[in-house]
Amino acid sequence: MRRTSLRIAPVLLVLLVSLFLVDCSKKVTGIIDGHGYPETELTYAPLEGDTASFRVHLYWTGHDVDGEVVLFRFAVDRDTLRPFSEWATTTAHDSILTFSVSEGNLTGRHVFWIVAEDNDGGFDPTPAKRFFSIRTVPPTSQIVSGPPGGVHTGPSVAFGWSGRDPDGGPTGGPIPAGTFEYLLLRPGTAFEAGHPPLPAFGLSFVNMIREAVGGSLPPPYDDWKWTRTSETTHRFAGLPSGVHVFAIRAVDAAGARDTSLALTTNIRYFIVSEGPTTGPLSLSLTITSPALVQPIRVYSPRPDYIPVLGVLEGDALAFAWVGDSGESSGPIAGYSVALDDTSTSSWDVVDPRLLSTVLPHDLLPGPHWLFVRVVNAEGMTALSVLRINVVHAVFREPQGSPNPPSILFVDDFAPPPGDWNTALRGSPNFPTDAVEDEWWQRVILTPLAREFGYLYEEWDAVRFGHISFEGRTMPGLEELARYRVVICYSDLTNTITSPTALWRAVAGGSWSPLAAYVRGGGTLIVTGFNLANQTSGRSEVPYGNFERGMCMAGDPDSLNWRLSYFAREFLGLDAALGSDQGRRLLGARDFVEARVTTEATSLGFQTAEVDTGGPGTSAKWNPYVFSGSDQDTRLAPGLPKVDGWRLADPFACLPDQSRLRRENPGAPIAVPIFTYHGVDKGVLQDGGPSPREGLVVGIATQAHDMGQGDGSVVTPGSSRGVMGRMVFLGFPIYYAKDEQAYAVMRAAFAYVNSSPTLPAGVP
Repeated sequence: MRRTSLRIAPVLLVLLVSLFLVDCSKKVTGIIDGHGYPETELTYAPLEGDTASFRVHLYWTGHDVDGEVVLFRFAVDRDTLRPFSEWATTTAHDSILTFSVSEGNLTGRHVFWIVAEDNDGGFDPTPAKRFFSIRTVPPTSQIVSGPPGGVHTGPSVAFGWSGRDPDGGPTGGPIPAGTFEYLLLRPGTAFEAGHPPLPAFGLSFVNMIREAVGGSLPPPYDDWKWTRTSETTHRFAGLPSGVHVFAIRAVDAAGARDTSLALTTNIRYFIVSEGPTTGPLSLSLTITSPALVQPIRVYSPRPDYIPVLGVLEGDALAFAWVGDSGESSGPIAGYSVALDDTSTSSWDVVDPRLLSTVLPHDLLPGPHWLFVRVVNAEGMTALSVLRINVVHAVFREPQGSPNPPSILFVDDFAPPPGDWNTALRGSPNFPTDAVEDEWWQRVILTPLAREFGYLYEEWDAVRFGHISFEGRTMPGLEELARYRVVICYSDLTNTITSPTALWRAVAGGSWSPLAAYVRGGGTLIVTGFNLANQTSGRSEVPYGNFERGMCMAGDPDSLNWRLSYFAREFLGLDAALGSDQGRRLLGARDFVEARVTTEATSLGFQTAEVDTGGPGTSAKWNPYVFSGSDQDTRLAPGLPKVDGWRLADPFACLPDQSRLRRENPGAPIAVPIFTYHGVDKGVLQDGGPSPREGLVVGIATQAHDMGQGDGSVVTPGSSRGVMGRMVFLGFPIYYAKDEQAYAVMRAAFAYVNSSPTLPAGVP
């Protein structure tokens, strides 16, 4: 079985480590115990103890007296303490390494070791070594669009920015900054309970931002974190009234931050008014769409930024809008809309009844622009411009096309706290990246690909985020559109400052490429921890009111309602009961079995048991691995952070579902396939059933649309603009017993692979 990979090779390594001193001598080796060990030599590198740029080009060579050098292994800084066999490998004789500096510094000291390995598996016992320092020039940034300082605005505010890295080019020259961090602060408010509120805005407030050289404000205000991004625009929607402070700073490839933060240049304060603002901000236009996680709202005659979103070709995507004239301007006179061309006569016609449009299904792949304008009786206007990238759906190509059907495995898993370092090293009950990756290849992906005749590829969201500085990242729509089935495995780390790629892809932005892929007919299998929280913009959405649920408690105009769109419209959830607290009295860390339902048995699913056992066994989950003296918090007989779900009736909380197309109108869109089983509460497990016992923990959804169709049945000939089949496993399949894990994933794959949105007979 041919296997390809999307993993990024470590050509440019970003290494965030601490300095330590080593012996940098190089000895000559010869014949030892009858075996000639290879020798290694650094042929070009910074002089010992010298200072270089943060991007260092190193050259090396090696030779073996009784054989040949087949590869090299290298390590940097603390990784040199690890055995040679665990070092990174390469067959090249040079590499460009990108080194980092510690927080608040522009210099750093590092050591590089490299060792040759011969055809007998022997290592040079005395690696070639070099100790040196690096330096970087800090980048600069500036705000280029957004409200000026001190103005009153509405609850939706957008900022744009740019930056420059003086020494970030390949040869050390200036380039545009590619990474930024921003803060949005509310003076007088604490972000998290237990922290004091921020002081009032003033000069000391600006100085406090300048002193925030790390990932947060200085204590005791360190509950406010910088957010890293590669974007150069961001819109904040639904802001509460009061003073807000926005700050932006560039970050270079070495991790150095902009040190020239100043009011007006890259720090702005503005006031969100409770009621309508005066002047040109009084007229607003709000646009909604199934493709948007949050509505787009503009207040000015011209947009201060242009949102970019994508759709698969053929997706019948709808947009709706409404204007608000405010108290100080005339009533709404009407609207006009144009696609790509505003020179037509229809753009000049203002119609008060023109409140929505649907993109033509035959738009050619490539960029398109949607223009929407509101005009009031006084002639004031507010204009919104959206860039819409139409992407060719490769997975829809029929049998015999040059693009073979394939599977994409998105590895969004790392042990707590969920970063690349823990992925490499693992933690109690959580495997290293290598162990977890090998398991997926051996137990799931290779057997699936062999049985169904597909290729599979991998995308490591954690590794990609580590190398790119962007944080965990899902593939874009252009990449997703290549694959017939996408499988995503996500971990339990999901915070605002360190979100999983799954959360970022469906709830953490204004537009979701993963949702666009499924809405265009792609199919999806998701497995992991706390999926209700992973797919909602805020944890209180699925967890906050379990008894009433989102359908009864949610206001369709509220922010919480909008941020729960994926959980409602894709999973069909109404509420979820989480297990965040690690106490046995609360029945946390108790999930031990996903029990198959009657409906799922007919689809080939079977019960999946958590592979538990004590130290010295091959089991994946050790119930006694947690530390502490309190047995009530130490005992973990089962998995933590596995949600118990209640499904919505009707699906997605939509009262009128008569227009929803579905492949089987006689069956629910979301069918429970697994229910939760946990051990009884209490240290002695005699305190009654788990609070989540019997709740749904796995679902399969049939192909359907969200009311944009004509109420007809989904068939292969009418599947464009329809969501493909999906399977959501609210537990991490890795921890199931191997044979059961494959049986579950095989049934899930067989189900989604037969979606009517996919071409039949492939391969």
